[in-house]
Amino acid sequence: MNKNINFKNVGCFKETEEGTLLYRYPEAAIAGLGYKDSVKGKEKAMVPAMVEIRVLSYTTELSITLKALDSHMKVFCYIDDFQNGEAIVNEGESKTLEFKVHERLQKLYPEVYGKKPYLWRIILGNGSRVVFKNLEAGELLPFTPALPWVSYGSSISQGAGALDIVNCYIFLTQQALKTDILNKGLSGSCLLEKSAVDYLASIPCKGYILEIGANVRGIMDGPTFEQAFDYLMDTLSKKNCPILLISILDMFEKLYENFSEVPYHEKNVEFIEIIKKKIIKMNNKNIHLVSSADWMLQIEGISADMLHPSNLGHALLANGLTTKIKSL
Repeated sequence: MNKNINFKNVGCFKETEEGTLLYRYPEAAIAGLGYKDSVKGKEKAMVPAMVEIRVLSYTTELSITLKALDSHMKVFCYIDDFQNGEAIVNEGESKTLEFKVHERLQKLYPEVYGKKPYLWRIILGNGSRVVFKNLEAGELLPFTPALPWVSYGSSISQGAGALDIVNCYIFLTQQALKTDILNKGLSGSCLLEKSAVDYLASIPCKGYILEIGANVRGIMDGPTFEQAFDYLMDTLSKKNCPILLISILDMFEKLYENFSEVPYHEKNVEFIEIIKKKIIKMNNKNIHLVSSADWMLQIEGISADMLHPSNLGHALLANGLTTKIKSL
């Protein structure tokens, strides 16, 4: 594999006869995911949500061959921060996708970026494990990525509710800040397992974005959550970098306050208090607890399942998160 191909958000490469599987977590970390009968995290850690395959080249054309194993996969092409195209790879299909820099961008690009090569970004969506087979883009130049942020959370962070991965709040925040964020969200999971926490702590990064509570409330009791949350915060705080902790349960309490029933209301209140208590006790200037209720300003920010943010909701969360990070 060409050393000048950069694989962002890939935790490990698994070689197969057909090519290379791109997992977001290392296999050792995946093995430790799950709590009792809840093992969705093992599957979701293998899905390349917001994985980017990046190359630097002067060429105006790129081709990439991928195979989607479990369901169809949407693939997006960006040139730097310009959206340049999209395609679909169907389930079980091995497909070569061809992209070309739009002719207008070719003319205007030097005025925006000067005489420098194109940064091609092939962004993978949710839903399927993906085999990387080949990439062609002329002469590939060395590319050194910036130090990233790392996000960890539930399906909300992995992008559920957004129409596409490029509409999720983590991607929108990344675009607004012109930075890199590694999306380690785990749909139906984010259970603060030791193997996940230890892996997150091993990643060199600028800081962490944590969205905690949405799934643990339906699986764990208070003392079990408190113990796991203590380990998460004690471990990551040793990195001595900013930690933005999004209290996601606040959002549900606010949005449902005028309805006859608030799902998991007692657990929400209990877990919100556990989180607040821990952060106050730590008294660490690097840890910033923010309430999702301050950002999710209208009920339409939730999709029809009344759980995951809609496109609007993801945009609201991204706006709040972007503003907070800029203030640090």
